[in-house]
Amino acid sequence: MDSQAISLVRSSFKAIAAVPDGPQTLSRSFYALLFARYPEARDFFPAAMDEQRDRLISAVQYVIERLEEDSGQILVYLAQLGRDHRKYGIEDKHYVAVGNSLIAAVEQFPSTEPWTDELEQAWRDVLAVVAATMMDAANAESGPPAWGATVLEHLPVRKDVSIVRLQLDEPMTYTAGQYVSVQVPSRPRMWRYLSPPTPPTTRASSNSMSAACRVAGSAPPSSVRPSSASGGSSDPRSATSGSATTTVATSS
Repeated sequence: MDSQAISLVRSSFKAIAAVPDGPQTLSRSFYALLFARYPEARDFFPAAMDEQRDRLISAVQYVIERLEEDSGQILVYLAQLGRDHRKYGIEDKHYVAVGNSLIAAVEQFPSTEPWTDELEQAWRDVLAVVAATMMDAANAESGPPAWGATVLEHLPVRKDVSIVRLQLDEPMTYTAGQYVSVQVPSRPRMWRYLSPPTPPTTRASSNSMSAACRVAGSAPPSSVRPSSASGGSSDPRSATSGSATTTVATSS
């Protein structure tokens, strides 16, 4: 990636971050533009957008800060992000929509940095590399983006922690200590995370998984739909119990 383009993008984002509430303003503008220009994109996101806006800014900042690292860590991160986005039904065309909307949001931001053709091209070059890395990783995956599953058992361990045993519709490869993202029909597009502490158990008629989670809600879901498993358990986030069907996604 061109070092000059990276420098311009980094300087541009720092100018935005220097404005009080700047990153949050950028995020709100981005989603407003995305949903106005590409209304179909709204279906990929939850009804409540506050957490999603924060995630966007965190991801953008994380990527921009590491663009010049030689370790390749950022490419690994982007590849995993691309694989993880498969569970949302994201296709290549959606990356174009996101890139165009983000560039428009940066251009319209009332920053001290002047918007020039050179700066616009720098953003386009950087976002092209980000999108290509994510798309290549996602398109290289041959397995399903998510699995269907049914909750067999819900065992409360303490007030905010439960163990949930799932029966998957088909086998999923994962390692104990990884985490899986889970969605329930009652809370569509709100993915929560469970951490399987044991290896999968496979029998002729069932594929079972035990997962520990922090519970917020009433009853555990009766059915789940997981996606592919990811990394270690370094990022175990809250898993919300709900009723009815659940979608499970794993990350590696």
